[in-house]
Amino acid sequence: GPKRVAAALKLVEFHTRRKQAGMALEAAKFAHSKAPEDFETLVAYAKAKLAANDVTGGRIALKDAGRVAENDADRLLGVALLQNLAGDAGGALYTLDKALSAQPGFLAAEALLVEVELRQGDVAKAERRAAGITAREPRRAIGFSLLGDVFSAKAQPAAAVDAYRK
Repeated sequence: GPKRVAAALKLVEFHTRRKQAGMALEAAKFAHSKAPEDFETLVAYAKAKLAANDVTGGRIALKDAGRVAENDADRLLGVALLQNLAGDAGGALYTLDKALSAQPGFLAAEALLVEVELRQGDVAKAERRAAGITAREPRRAIGFSLLGDVFSAKAQPAAAVDAYRK
């Protein structure tokens, strides 16, 4: 039942902290077999798969977690962060788009989107988004920091330093 799943998830955490990927994965597989549509279980399962170097399995579990998260922008952002770490830029872009549909103007999602777009080489799109953030949030550092990253990607160090200073 739910108590056994909760216990298994605690084991996943415990083994992960101790860098025991195989044992973490065993506990995650058990939890997943009992609660395959539970968000926390899917995230733990994905993390365990990634820790055990099963990148494909991790990406699939994250895709499932994104589906189960529905319109919870915070959960979707968490999934997208993991997708980005797992090198799944396409998955991260899809999940971030879903997060921004659920919560337009969600700053953390927009910031990660700029990062993913830069990694994808879509510098123009990243620059438009970063400029939009600075226009909307002129008192916050995040937009200028992102613009600095854009100018760095464009090999414009003077403009990057200027943006970072702001």
